[in-house]
Amino acid sequence: MMPTTVPPSIMGAVTRQTGLPVAGDFSGKLGHRGAKHELANAAGQVINNNLPVGSSATTTPANGDTSGHSYALMQFYVTVPPLASPGSYVATVKATDAASCVVATTTAPIQVLSCVPQDPQTVCEGVIAKPCGAISDGCGGTINCGACASAQVCSNSFCCPGGDFYNTALNTCEPLSCPAGTSFCYDLGECTTAAKCRSGGHCQKVGAIKECQ
Repeated sequence: MMPTTVPPSIMGAVTRQTGLPVAGDFSGKLGHRGAKHELANAAGQVINNNLPVGSSATTTPANGDTSGHSYALMQFYVTVPPLASPGSYVATVKATDAASCVVATTTAPIQVLSCVPQDPQTVCEGVIAKPCGAISDGCGGTINCGACASAQVCSNSFCCPGGDFYNTALNTCEPLSCPAGTSFCYDLGECTTAAKCRSGGHCQKVGAIKECQ
């Protein structure tokens, strides 16, 4: 097993994924089942690391393809807290072949960068709806996007018309309730009948409201 050529860089408050190739041959060693050249699962484990306190390092099993390649690919995930000290770190990763029990280890270099807070102007502009109140700056702090305009309400950190709420699953404002015989149509952005919502739309109940899209 070998680390990536360039040490993966990760910024505070971010999860970074990279691939670790797991080398083998066609005789049943690490990553292979034998004559069919099918790579077996290789269990991954992070043995130790010197990452900043509050960080995590995990792996997924190494899986190969059916094209006869002599390696498998293990995904390596690293997460560091927002205020982690920048610098060079390492993690020792182990892979154990499920079929042969052959073990391989490597030391993966990790470069931690300083967390860069989001720009307040960009965060508070919004696209679908204007953000309001305290918004995370992505680095453990907050940005105050202020209050909503008159006749609007701040719902889930976004400004919506009075009587609406911000649906974080659909990323849109929608009514707290719809008139009898109608439901909220995501494509039209309003309460309407199922017939007027786009053909082939799918309806589901979210909380107390039926939504069609």
